[in-house]
Amino acid sequence: MRYFLAVAEERNFTRAALRCHVAQPSLSKQIKQMETRLGVKLFERQTRRTRLTKAGRVFEREAKQTLEHSRRAVSVVLAIARQAEKPLNVGISTLTDVPRLHRLVEHAQRSVAGLPTVTRDAYTPELVLGILRGTLDAAIVDLPVRARGLSILPLGSEAITAAVSERHLLASRTSLQLADLAVSPWVLLSRKIDPGRMAMERSVQASGMQVPAIQDAGNLIELLDQVALGTHVALARNSVSRLQRSGVLYKPLADAMQMAYAFLWRMDNRSPRLLALRDAVYAFRQQA
Repeated sequence: MRYFLAVAEERNFTRAALRCHVAQPSLSKQIKQMETRLGVKLFERQTRRTRLTKAGRVFEREAKQTLEHSRRAVSVVLAIARQAEKPLNVGISTLTDVPRLHRLVEHAQRSVAGLPTVTRDAYTPELVLGILRGTLDAAIVDLPVRARGLSILPLGSEAITAAVSERHLLASRTSLQLADLAVSPWVLLSRKIDPGRMAMERSVQASGMQVPAIQDAGNLIELLDQVALGTHVALARNSVSRLQRSGVLYKPLADAMQMAYAFLWRMDNRSPRLLALRDAVYAFRQQA
C-alpha cells in the first residue's frame, strides 16, 4: 500500500521508487502483483505519466485510511509500552502512620510483577492537588476529601491520642478522657493541612464538652513545640507518637475517636497498573 500510494501521488514509477528507496523494477513488480491479486488495473501507464483508474482512485482512498490506522496502532502500542516503564507516583499523608503505609505500598508493589512505584509524603490538600493535576497517580489521604472527579477506597482509621508536657498536671496519668483536657488551652493542626480537624471538633462538642481556646499549628513540629512549652495540650493521630520530642508525653484517650484514611485516585484514570496497585494495597492493608 505504501508503494501504491507513492506511485499514486508521484504519478511516476521512477520518482515513486526513489521516494520509497527501492529499485524501480522491484516497485513495478509489487504493483503488478497487487493488481493481479485484486483482479483489476490500478494504473493506466502512459509514456510520460501514470494515471489512476476508477478502481485505483477508490483503492487510494481506502489505502490512505488503512495506513493511517496502522500508524495510529503503532503509536498507541508504543505509548502503552512507555507508560508501562514509567513508575506510579503515590503520595502518603504526613499525618498518617507513614512508616507503616510505606511498607504497605512496598508490599503491594512487590505483589504485582513489574510495577515500580515512587512515593512521597505531603499533607492531604497537597496530595489531592497533585492527583487532580496529574503529577500523582494515587495517594493515601486523610478523610474527609471533597473534590469532584476523585474515587475513594477507605483503608482504615486511626485513634486520636493526647500530647501533654511532661510538666503538665496530667503527666502522671496513664490514660485520659477528653474532659480532662479542658484544664488547658489546645493546639490543633490547621484546617489547611488536616481535613479531619472539623470532624475532631464536632466529636468533642458531641461529647458535651465545651471546646477550650484553640491555637492553630501549621505542621506537626510546631504542634509538638507548643506542647513542650507546657502552655497547651494537643490532640493528634496516634501515629504522631513516632515523633519523639523532648518534654512531650503521649497519652491514650479513653473516649473513642477515630480518624479515617483512604486510597485516592482520579475517577477517569482506569490504568490497569494503577487499579492493580489499588487492589493490592486494599488486600494487604492489615498486614503491613
